[in-house]
Amino acid sequence: MSLGERFFMIYFFRENKLNGFNAGAKAPSDIEIILEQLGYIPISFPHRMNKSSVFTKIYLAVMSLIAWIKFYMKVRENDIIIYQHPIMASMPLANYMIKKIRSKKKINMIAIVHDLSSYRFSVNECSKSRMKFYKKSDAILTQFDYVICHNNKMKEYLSQYINSTQIIELGIFDYLTNHLKKNNTFYNNNLVITIAGNLSNLKCGYIYKMKNLNVKLYLYGNNYKSEKNNDNVIYKGSFDPSELVEKIEGSFGLVWDGNEVETCAGNYGNYMKINNPHKLSLYLASNMPVIVWKDAAIADFVKKNNLGIAINSLLEIPEKLTNDEYLEMKNNAGKIGKQIRNGYYTRNAINKCMDLISIKNKIGEIDINE
Repeated sequence: MSLGERFFMIYFFRENKLNGFNAGAKAPSDIEIILEQLGYIPISFPHRMNKSSVFTKIYLAVMSLIAWIKFYMKVRENDIIIYQHPIMASMPLANYMIKKIRSKKKINMIAIVHDLSSYRFSVNECSKSRMKFYKKSDAILTQFDYVICHNNKMKEYLSQYINSTQIIELGIFDYLTNHLKKNNTFYNNNLVITIAGNLSNLKCGYIYKMKNLNVKLYLYGNNYKSEKNNDNVIYKGSFDPSELVEKIEGSFGLVWDGNEVETCAGNYGNYMKINNPHKLSLYLASNMPVIVWKDAAIADFVKKNNLGIAINSLLEIPEKLTNDEYLEMKNNAGKIGKQIRNGYYTRNAINKCMDLISIKNKIGEIDINE
């Protein structure tokens, strides 16, 4: 490939992940698949292991260092590097190596943001050492030429530290899958709210306060603690994220976080003000309309495309809609869902970055000739 008269390669970081029903790995894995489909070259890094022994931690650190050295030796001038933030294995080493590479080699670097932990854990205090680590980790984004973030609200937040012309909005995460059940959504005056993801009391405490509401819940995911059988709450089980699109059923997918039904609260609730929850992509990939918090960043996307309902409180969940209203939302969800299943939003954001790199290099060539 060439950009003007300069030849370059495009690399992306790929972490070797463990198997399991962990939806948290779905988004970065999908992006890796899309980048490989685009013809970009993967550079493999080891993935962090949970509950690892001292020996495993040492082994991981050594393997990470070896991977970074190989990467440093491989990249050449004008190459393009795509990095998914945060990388899970040895973040301090990643921070050091990226700074070193930027100081030694003239390359273009693109970061795709998955999480900003320094914002996510800013409401309820974590330890000073942990917050210091999060801030250092997120500060790495200032080293990149271009940053792909979730939405306009996250762009506004990042613009405090990064030139806004370097920030590209993703819009929504893609959700690749070949599994799709045609008739998984329904609404015949029988409202069923679907909730998928981590069902722990810490993240989704509101679930345990909805049992007395006049609404039926279908739950999909891990960490659900059922106290008693309840006709209004039905636990459907945990599934592989790619297969969940085929298994999931309901009228609306609910995007809500925190312990309260009146509002999204706590660290996870506050994080929704700038975050794109991956469960939104799951619901839309399933052609399912959604209910979201009115103050969530994703509410703009939902309202703009008429994909569902934005509410202040779960107490506002409507018991009835007209069939015409619901069918329009469902049809719109189907249109966006098709794009999400095909990787449209990642490709679009990457293409915008490539266009900006091309323009920047052309300007550089003119300056040189002058």
